[in-house]
Amino acid sequence: MKNIRLHHPFSNNMTAVSNYFIDYYMPQAGGEYVKLYLCLLRHAADYGSIPLESIAELFDYTERDIYRGLQYWADQGLIDLAFDQDGSISDLVFLEVRKPESVQQAAASVSSGVLPASAKAPVSKNAAKKAASEPNDSTEAKVLSPKLKISRDRMAALQGEQDIKQLLLIAESYLGHSLSPTEMSSILYYYDSLHFNFELIEYLIEYCISRGTKSFHYIDKVALAWAEEGITNAGQAKERQSQYSQKYYSVLNAFGIRDRGPGKPEVQMIDHWFDDLHFTSDIILEACSRTLTQTQNPSFQYANKILESWHASGIHHLNEIRELDQKHQKTGKAASKQRPAVTSGSKFNNFSQRDYDFDHLESLLNQ
Repeated sequence: MKNIRLHHPFSNNMTAVSNYFIDYYMPQAGGEYVKLYLCLLRHAADYGSIPLESIAELFDYTERDIYRGLQYWADQGLIDLAFDQDGSISDLVFLEVRKPESVQQAAASVSSGVLPASAKAPVSKNAAKKAASEPNDSTEAKVLSPKLKISRDRMAALQGEQDIKQLLLIAESYLGHSLSPTEMSSILYYYDSLHFNFELIEYLIEYCISRGTKSFHYIDKVALAWAEEGITNAGQAKERQSQYSQKYYSVLNAFGIRDRGPGKPEVQMIDHWFDDLHFTSDIILEACSRTLTQTQNPSFQYANKILESWHASGIHHLNEIRELDQKHQKTGKAASKQRPAVTSGSKFNNFSQRDYDFDHLESLLNQ
């Protein structure tokens, strides 16, 4: 982990903590996340940058703990993260802490029992899929998920059912706190409007927590994405996540990256390889292997050049890459044989000349 630059709007002689943070965000956050936020806020006031390793050592956190904490606060809308081309965090911007929208609307929605207009708006399939990806999209403009509400009467009726009571207790055990009216409304919306069964709702919450967030802003987005994809049971959801892991984490593993998830630029590039260039995973992993051989670094840009070159050559199968390699080798040898010998008047010309095939070497370097 390298240094990240911290940006904040406060005076350097104080660490200002918003009352809204204390009243609304701190009670629902895990203690580890609160300590991380306060520590970063304090260092932003003094130094403007900090190596994340020092925070990890201070609190005995792992690198994964740090990234989960940062993503949690990004999901809450309290910080914004910027990433380098390699997917590592370069900047952290503290945002103004506002009273949660759910708090502002709670009284009105509960008293009227009317579904807010935002929840009635259609959700495009592409937008929903985008929202459900790894929580590494914090550098994009945030698209708030609709507030998932049901009427007060329907909510009261559902809460009277014994199975629903058990579901809500399970949700509280996962989240580690009592459900707020807004959170309870979201869970009942998953069941009543999205037609998720209990097992799927339980897996939904478990999955989001495993991604490092208990934010219902994020959980709502994942639920909507799954609904758009026609997912109605936990088996389908697990299969979807398995496919996601195979797609992105197979590339990270090929590059030797095992301590983090894919960054936003990496997700975009991997999507480009699969969806735009239409390469299969074996070809993509071959490009990753050649990248490490040539550069000794997990360079997504270098791998992209290899794959773009193969795409331009009409490569569709792994065996065609071998044929292309052989073609380059034959071309290089032929060019070497046709190259006229250069006679030098130097006395060193008496020594036998080494017959290097520079065209062949150049073709290998360009692969």
